Amino acid sequence: LHNISGRWGQVWRPEDVDLIIVRELTEGLYVRIGGEIRNGEMAIDNRIITKMGSSRVIEFAGRMALKRKKHLTCVDKSNVLIGDRLFRRTFEDVRHQKKFSILKADSLYVDAFSMFLITSPERFDVVVMLNIYGDILTDLGAVLAGGLGMAPSGSYGEKNAMFEPVHGSAPDIAGKGVANPSASFLSLAMLLKYLGEKGGGADYFEASRFLEKAVVDTIKFGVKTLDLGGNATTEEFGERVKKTLEGLLSAKDL
Repeated sequence: LHNISGRWGQVWRPEDVDLIIVRELTEGLYVRIGGEIRNGEMAIDNRIITKMGSSRVIEFAGRMALKRKKHLTCVDKSNVLIGDRLFRRTFEDVRHQKKFSILKADSLYVDAFSMFLITSPERFDVVVMLNIYGDILTDLGAVLAGGLGMAPSGSYGEKNAMFEPVHGSAPDIAGKGVANPSASFLSLAMLLKYLGEKGGGADYFEASRFLEKAVVDTIKFGVKTLDLGGNATTEEFGERVKKTLEGLLSAKDL
Protein backbone atom coordinates (compact mmCIF):
# COMPACT_ATOMS: atom_id res chain seq x y z
CA LEU A 1 0.00 0.00 0.00
CA HIS A 2 1.15 3.54 -0.72
CA ASN A 3 0.13 6.86 0.78
CA ILE A 4 -0.11 9.02 -2.32
CA SER A 5 -2.11 12.22 -2.50
CA GLY A 6 -3.40 11.64 1.01
CA ARG A 7 -4.97 8.29 0.19
CA TRP A 8 -3.96 4.72 0.86
CA GLY A 9 -4.14 2.21 -1.94
CA GLN A 10 -2.22 -0.22 -4.09
CA VAL A 11 -0.76 1.57 -7.08
CA TRP A 12 1.69 -0.98 -8.54
CA ARG A 13 1.46 -4.74 -8.54
CA PRO A 14 4.39 -5.86 -6.38
CA GLU A 15 5.11 -8.84 -8.61
CA ASP A 16 5.73 -6.49 -11.54
CA VAL A 17 8.22 -4.17 -9.84
CA ASP A 18 11.74 -5.36 -9.03
CA LEU A 19 14.54 -2.89 -9.62
CA ILE A 20 17.87 -1.85 -8.11
CA ILE A 21 19.38 1.64 -8.27
CA VAL A 22 23.19 1.65 -8.30
CA ARG A 23 24.65 5.01 -7.31
CA GLU A 24 28.25 6.19 -7.59
CA LEU A 25 29.41 7.33 -4.13
CA THR A 26 32.95 8.69 -4.36
CA GLU A 27 32.72 11.48 -6.94
CA GLY A 28 30.38 14.22 -8.11
CA LEU A 29 29.00 17.18 -6.20
CA TYR A 30 29.23 15.55 -2.78
CA VAL A 31 33.03 15.64 -2.85
CA ARG A 32 32.47 19.25 -1.72
CA ILE A 33 34.81 21.20 -3.95
CA GLY A 34 33.92 24.89 -3.94
CA GLY A 35 32.77 27.50 -1.50
CA GLU A 36 31.31 30.97 -1.07
CA ILE A 37 32.88 34.17 -2.38
CA ARG A 38 32.02 37.87 -2.45
CA ASN A 39 30.94 37.86 1.18
CA GLY A 40 28.52 35.01 0.65
CA GLU A 41 26.82 36.50 -2.38
CA MET A 42 28.05 33.77 -4.68
CA ALA A 43 28.37 30.03 -4.08
CA ILE A 44 30.27 27.59 -6.28
CA ASP A 45 29.95 23.80 -6.26
CA ASN A 46 32.40 22.04 -8.55
CA ARG A 47 32.31 18.34 -9.28
CA ILE A 48 34.73 15.78 -10.64
CA ILE A 49 33.65 12.82 -12.78
CA THR A 50 36.36 10.40 -13.86
CA LYS A 51 36.36 7.56 -16.36
CA MET A 52 37.84 5.26 -13.71
CA GLY A 53 35.14 6.01 -11.15
CA SER A 54 32.40 5.80 -13.76
CA SER A 55 33.70 2.54 -15.20
CA ARG A 56 33.96 1.02 -11.72
CA VAL A 57 30.33 1.66 -10.80
CA ILE A 58 28.96 0.79 -14.25
CA GLU A 59 30.80 -2.53 -14.29
CA PHE A 60 29.50 -3.26 -10.78
CA ALA A 61 25.95 -2.58 -12.00
CA GLY A 62 26.57 -4.72 -15.07
CA ARG A 63 27.68 -7.69 -12.97
CA MET A 64 24.56 -7.28 -10.88
CA ALA A 65 22.36 -7.18 -13.98
CA LEU A 66 23.95 -10.41 -15.24
CA LYS A 67 22.65 -12.15 -12.12
CA ARG A 68 19.14 -10.74 -12.53
CA LYS A 69 17.01 -9.95 -15.60
CA LYS A 70 20.01 -8.91 -17.72
CA HIS A 71 18.79 -5.36 -18.29
CA LEU A 72 21.00 -2.37 -17.48
CA THR A 73 19.88 1.27 -17.75
CA CYS A 74 22.12 4.35 -17.61
CA VAL A 75 20.59 7.54 -16.19
CA ASP A 76 22.30 10.89 -16.76
CA LYS A 77 21.92 14.44 -18.05
CA SER A 78 24.39 14.10 -20.91
CA ASN A 79 22.38 16.42 -23.13
CA VAL A 80 23.50 19.31 -20.88
CA LEU A 81 26.42 18.41 -18.60
CA ILE A 82 29.98 17.59 -19.64
CA GLY A 83 30.62 15.17 -16.76
CA ASP A 84 27.45 13.29 -17.65
CA ARG A 85 28.67 12.97 -21.24
CA LEU A 86 31.77 11.25 -19.90
CA PHE A 87 29.57 8.96 -17.81
CA ARG A 88 27.42 8.11 -20.85
CA ARG A 89 30.50 7.44 -23.04
CA THR A 90 31.91 5.20 -20.34
CA PHE A 91 28.61 3.36 -20.13
CA GLU A 92 28.74 2.72 -23.87
CA ASP A 93 32.33 1.46 -23.56
CA VAL A 94 31.39 -0.91 -20.75
CA ARG A 95 28.21 -2.24 -22.33
CA HIS A 96 30.16 -3.32 -25.42
CA GLN A 97 32.62 -5.39 -23.43
CA LYS A 98 32.30 -9.07 -24.29
CA LYS A 99 31.34 -10.07 -20.75
CA PHE A 100 28.34 -7.73 -20.87
CA SER A 101 27.29 -8.46 -24.46
CA ILE A 102 24.21 -10.43 -23.40
CA LEU A 103 22.77 -7.49 -21.48
CA LYS A 104 19.96 -5.38 -22.80
CA ALA A 105 21.35 -1.88 -22.26
CA ASP A 106 19.65 1.48 -22.68
CA SER A 107 19.98 5.08 -21.51
CA LEU A 108 17.60 7.76 -20.26
CA TYR A 109 17.96 11.38 -19.21
CA VAL A 110 17.37 11.78 -15.51
CA ASP A 111 14.21 13.88 -15.91
CA ALA A 112 12.61 11.29 -18.19
CA PHE A 113 13.65 8.48 -15.86
CA SER A 114 12.01 10.27 -12.92
CA MET A 115 8.68 10.13 -14.76
CA PHE A 116 9.04 6.51 -15.87
CA LEU A 117 10.13 5.40 -12.39
CA ILE A 118 6.67 6.33 -11.13
CA THR A 119 4.52 5.63 -14.19
CA SER A 120 6.10 2.38 -15.45
CA PRO A 121 8.65 1.03 -12.95
CA GLU A 122 8.23 -2.50 -14.26
CA ARG A 123 10.38 -1.61 -17.28
CA PHE A 124 13.57 -1.37 -15.17
CA ASP A 125 15.95 -3.93 -13.69
CA VAL A 126 19.34 -2.46 -12.70
CA VAL A 127 19.77 1.30 -13.09
CA VAL A 128 23.15 3.03 -12.74
CA MET A 129 23.67 6.76 -12.20
CA LEU A 130 25.90 9.44 -10.72
CA ASN A 131 25.99 10.34 -7.04
CA ILE A 132 23.49 13.18 -6.69
CA TYR A 133 20.89 11.57 -8.97
CA GLY A 134 21.09 8.39 -6.95
CA ASP A 135 20.64 10.29 -3.69
CA ILE A 136 17.41 11.84 -4.92
CA LEU A 137 15.95 8.99 -6.95
CA THR A 138 16.45 6.29 -4.32
CA ASP A 139 14.09 8.27 -2.09
CA LEU A 140 11.60 8.55 -4.94
CA GLY A 141 12.02 4.88 -5.77
CA ALA A 142 11.29 3.94 -2.16
CA VAL A 143 7.70 5.01 -2.78
CA LEU A 144 7.33 1.92 -4.98
CA ALA A 145 7.73 -0.28 -1.91
CA GLY A 146 5.60 1.83 0.42
CA GLY A 147 8.01 4.55 1.54
CA LEU A 148 11.46 5.13 2.98
CA GLY A 149 10.75 2.75 5.84
CA MET A 150 10.85 -0.12 3.35
CA ALA A 151 14.06 0.78 1.47
CA PRO A 152 17.36 -0.96 2.35
CA SER A 153 20.73 -0.01 0.88
CA GLY A 154 24.32 -1.16 0.66
CA SER A 155 27.52 0.82 0.10
CA TYR A 156 29.97 -1.50 -1.67
CA GLY A 157 33.70 -0.95 -1.77
CA GLU A 158 36.31 -3.04 -3.50
CA LYS A 159 37.01 -5.01 -0.31
CA ASN A 160 34.26 -4.21 2.18
CA ALA A 161 30.65 -3.04 2.34
CA MET A 162 28.30 -1.23 4.71
CA PHE A 163 24.52 -1.66 4.91
CA GLU A 164 21.88 0.71 6.25
CA PRO A 165 18.34 1.94 5.53
CA VAL A 166 18.04 4.54 2.78
CA HIS A 167 16.38 6.91 5.28
CA GLY A 168 19.38 7.17 7.59
CA SER A 169 18.87 7.89 11.27
CA ALA A 170 15.48 9.68 10.91
CA PRO A 171 16.08 11.95 13.95
CA ASP A 172 12.67 13.61 13.61
CA ILE A 173 10.91 10.45 14.78
CA ALA A 174 13.62 8.97 17.01
CA GLY A 175 12.28 7.53 20.25
CA LYS A 176 8.62 7.91 19.30
CA GLY A 177 8.03 4.26 18.52
CA VAL A 178 6.56 5.00 15.10
CA ALA A 179 9.53 4.22 12.84
CA ASN A 180 9.20 1.35 10.40
CA PRO A 181 12.12 -1.03 11.08
CA SER A 182 11.61 -2.96 7.83
CA ALA A 183 14.45 -1.15 6.04
CA SER A 184 16.80 -2.08 8.89
CA PHE A 185 15.78 -5.74 8.70
CA LEU A 186 16.09 -5.76 4.92
CA SER A 187 19.51 -4.08 5.10
CA LEU A 188 20.56 -6.89 7.43
CA ALA A 189 19.24 -9.36 4.85
CA MET A 190 21.45 -7.67 2.26
CA LEU A 191 24.42 -7.97 4.62
CA LEU A 192 23.79 -11.69 5.11
CA LYS A 193 23.60 -12.23 1.36
CA TYR A 194 26.84 -10.26 0.92
CA LEU A 195 28.58 -12.44 3.51
CA GLY A 196 27.37 -15.50 1.63
CA GLU A 197 28.82 -14.12 -1.59
CA LYS A 198 32.11 -13.43 0.19
CA GLY A 199 32.46 -17.11 1.02
CA GLY A 200 30.30 -17.47 4.11
CA GLY A 201 28.35 -20.36 2.63
CA ALA A 202 24.77 -21.38 1.98
CA ASP A 203 23.61 -20.66 5.54
CA TYR A 204 24.04 -16.92 4.99
CA PHE A 205 21.96 -16.98 1.80
CA GLU A 206 19.25 -18.96 3.57
CA ALA A 207 19.24 -16.60 6.56
CA SER A 208 18.91 -13.66 4.17
CA ARG A 209 15.91 -15.24 2.42
CA PHE A 210 14.21 -16.14 5.69
CA LEU A 211 14.65 -12.66 7.16
CA GLU A 212 13.27 -10.99 4.04
CA LYS A 213 10.32 -13.40 4.01
CA ALA A 214 9.64 -12.71 7.70
CA VAL A 215 9.31 -8.98 6.96
CA VAL A 216 7.04 -9.58 3.96
CA ASP A 217 4.88 -12.10 5.83
CA THR A 218 4.51 -9.76 8.80
CA ILE A 219 3.06 -7.08 6.54
CA LYS A 220 0.87 -9.63 4.75
CA PHE A 221 -0.52 -10.66 8.14
CA GLY A 222 -1.70 -7.07 8.58
CA VAL A 223 0.89 -5.91 11.12
CA LYS A 224 1.90 -2.50 9.78
CA THR A 225 3.52 0.61 11.15
CA LEU A 226 2.05 4.09 10.79
CA ASP A 227 3.77 4.84 7.48
CA LEU A 228 2.13 1.77 5.92
CA GLY A 229 -1.35 2.70 7.12
CA GLY A 230 -1.28 0.58 10.27
CA ASN A 231 -1.01 1.28 13.98
CA ALA A 232 1.76 -1.10 15.13
CA THR A 233 4.62 0.46 17.04
CA THR A 234 8.23 -0.11 16.07
CA GLU A 235 8.57 -2.63 18.90
CA GLU A 236 5.35 -4.47 18.02
CA PHE A 237 6.34 -4.78 14.39
CA GLY A 238 9.83 -5.96 15.33
CA GLU A 239 8.46 -8.57 17.71
CA ARG A 240 6.15 -9.91 15.03
CA VAL A 241 9.05 -10.18 12.58
CA LYS A 242 11.03 -12.04 15.24
CA LYS A 243 8.21 -14.51 15.90
CA THR A 244 7.62 -15.02 12.18
CA LEU A 245 11.31 -15.66 11.62
CA GLU A 246 11.37 -18.13 14.50
CA GLY A 247 8.40 -19.93 12.92
CA LEU A 248 10.17 -20.15 9.57
CA LEU A 249 13.30 -21.55 11.22
CA SER A 250 11.27 -24.09 13.22
CA ALA A 251 9.47 -25.28 10.08
CA LYS A 252 12.84 -25.72 8.37
CA ASP A 253 14.12 -27.93 11.18
CA LEU A 254 11.08 -30.23 11.12
